[in-house]
Amino acid sequence: MLIAERRRWFAKRFAALVVIFAAAAAAFDLAVDPYRVFGSPEVVGVNATKPRPDVMVADIKSILGRRINPTALILGNSRAEIGFDPQHPAFRLRGLRAFNAAVPGSGTDYAVAAFAFFSAQRQLRLAVVGVDFLDFLVAPGQSPAGNPIPEPGSAAATIRTGVLAALSMPALRDSVKTLAIANQQNPATLRADGFNPLLDYRDIAARDGYSTLFSERAQKAALLLARQPHNLSGGSHVDSAPYAEVRRMLRLARESNADVRLVIYPYHLLLMLQIDEAGLWPLLERWKMDLTTIAEEARREGTRVAVWDFACPDDLTAEPIPADGDRRTSMRWYWEAGHFKKELGDRVLSKVLGDSGLDASMDFGVELDSENVGDRIQSCRRRLQEMRTRHPDMARVAASLHRATQP
Repeated sequence: MLIAERRRWFAKRFAALVVIFAAAAAAFDLAVDPYRVFGSPEVVGVNATKPRPDVMVADIKSILGRRINPTALILGNSRAEIGFDPQHPAFRLRGLRAFNAAVPGSGTDYAVAAFAFFSAQRQLRLAVVGVDFLDFLVAPGQSPAGNPIPEPGSAAATIRTGVLAALSMPALRDSVKTLAIANQQNPATLRADGFNPLLDYRDIAARDGYSTLFSERAQKAALLLARQPHNLSGGSHVDSAPYAEVRRMLRLARESNADVRLVIYPYHLLLMLQIDEAGLWPLLERWKMDLTTIAEEARREGTRVAVWDFACPDDLTAEPIPADGDRRTSMRWYWEAGHFKKELGDRVLSKVLGDSGLDASMDFGVELDSENVGDRIQSCRRRLQEMRTRHPDMARVAASLHRATQP
């Protein structure tokens, strides 16, 4: 009897300790607010700099974006989250309040869901949507196998996010991390407007060198490209899921009276050479034509949409990669072949938003239409072959990595 009473005594006190710990952790998370979901006061040097979240990114951004109530939206995957700055002056000059709702690893399904959520607020006037060629490669009759990301903004998602932001180990970890990075020069952070400045890569590039970053990313890209289906259509005159989702977004844009800028990312030359080595370049060309056709059809129905192509070899996208062991040379436009820097993203936005006074390169990026898409495709094909000659080291790397993926 004594043993049983002692066990109950310990169980009650253990339960009490758990409750006390949970309450203390929740109070700590609420005060620090590592994801900004509670709107807690921010103090410079304490919790004003927030860590880049690894969880609930779509839900966190829906809460942040709803608070900003943007009139301009940036959508896409990590390339857009890192490269397109909502504080670009062109947004302000157009009287727009911009938010970066891009989510790493997301595809067209999330972009449509996010566009629907933010356009429902009836404030949205413009969406800059990064579109990734690889998201459109599908097996015939099948949807692409991507990372499922829940639709943002639902009441259930908001409640779930709030609970997890107050009562979860990742939230507690990120609260501690918030205090740890408060005075760091280059923290891994996410701004309140949804932009990821990738500051931590400055230290990584200085420590390891850009060659290492490019090599690691190129190896991953080679494996990914080797697994891609060589198909864009749903088969038998049926749209693939990504094409159908783009059409749905453009219908939503027409209904909400918002402009859309579909942006084909400025892939680095190394990645474009890898795409070519994988036998996917003809599909990249077909994809550009398909997007142009979809946009033309939408314009005939009253949608204001433009397709901008930056995936073409030129002096910017062919930025030389520092030699192995070189830790002093800093690249101006790229972190690695998969991700361009804000500086190049600023040029993209200047061109897309028609702000030629903000150092928009006249030779960088072309707006596609039915009349020029064929010439653009031929020009990019010709430039790709020219760049093979001008950058033989990159061409050899791309070919070697492709061979390594073959059985």
